[in-house]
Formats: sequence, structure tokens, C-alpha cells
Amino acid sequence: YEQAMELTFQHQDLRRLWLKTYAGSLRNLFFGAAPKHAPMMLALIHESAATRRVAQQLVNRLRDMGEQLAVFSDADDWRGVAGVRFRSLREDGRDLTSEEIRRQVGQWQDANRIIFDVHSFLTPERAPQLMELVDRVVYFIPVGAADAAIGRLKMLDIPARGWRDKISVAWVLKDDCPVVPAVPNLHELICRDFKIAEFPPQL
Repeated sequence: YEQAMELTFQHQDLRRLWLKTYAGSLRNLFFGAAPKHAPMMLALIHESAATRRVAQQLVNRLRDMGEQLAVFSDADDWRGVAGVRFRSLREDGRDLTSEEIRRQVGQWQDANRIIFDVHSFLTPERAPQLMELVDRVVYFIPVGAADAAIGRLKMLDIPARGWRDKISVAWVLKDDCPVVPAVPNLHELICRDFKIAEFPPQL
């Protein structure tokens, strides 16, 4: 015990982990089971309508793994998808207000994940609202649309707002173009990027 305590004094990360575990045990002892975590908020942003199908495949996979899912979207493709609750971001010819979105999120608190599936043509007001609301962002970019997409990311002033660590880019490859363009200083805007190919590259 004394050696363990000495280690916690010497190592800050170990001390933080021990205190977190101890606090959790006390909470369970005195108050019962810990409350359910809030749903993870995920934004899937599309530079092209062609990448919507990739997002649907991702959601189908999450659903098949047993997750309870809910989707906000500016496209009606999600309407009627089995096992996925849906609300359009446009109703009666207008965008949902931030208050309407918050109320709906509150009604979906039993979901594991709430997904915002949107095109990149967000208004200057809507883009910051979305970025502040979500925990993670995946920006789907076809390789041919790199310049426009990176321009949109730069307009968000990501480093100054502290959003970099929540944003990833998914490059969507074409059969005739299995490589992604070089983007100088890309990782000043995003934390990681990865590639998605519908078919394996031909060797």
C-alpha cells in the first residue's frame, strides 16, 4: 500500500487515474449505478452528394453492432430506414432552430449516438453551431473536390476555436485515382485523415 501511494505521488497520470477510479467506486457505493452517459454526437459532412452512400454504410454497420441511433439530416434518404430515428433539419421550408434541435436531442437521450448528416454548404451561422454541438466530425471529401473542401475548413478558423482535435477527413477514392492530393499543413486543421475506397486498388 505504501509503495502504491508513493507511486501516485511520483506520477501525476497514475494519481489522476487512481482518484477517478476511487471516486467512481464511492459514487456506486452511496448512490447506486452511475448515470447513463449522454449520446455521442457525430457529424458526417459531405463535400459531394456522392459520399452519402458511404455514410449510410457506416450507420448500417453501427446499427448491426447493436447501437441505438438517431439522425438529423438535410437529406430525406434516412426517412424510413429501419432501426434509425430521423428528423429532417428542414421543416416547412425553414431550418430547425437551435432550440428545436436541443429539444429533439433531449428526447433521444436513450440513443448511443446522434448523427448529423449534412452537406458542406452550411450557412456561416449554422457551421459554428454544429461544430460546438458535436463531439466528433468526419468530413467526407472526394479526391477531386479537395481544394473546395480545404477552403471551407480554413474559413472555420479551426485552430483559434480549438476544434482541430475533433475533426477527421475521410478521402473517398475513385477507381482511376487511388491517391489523395498533397495538402500542405493539413494537420493544422484536422487531427487525422484516412482513405475510403469502394474497391481494392488494382495492382
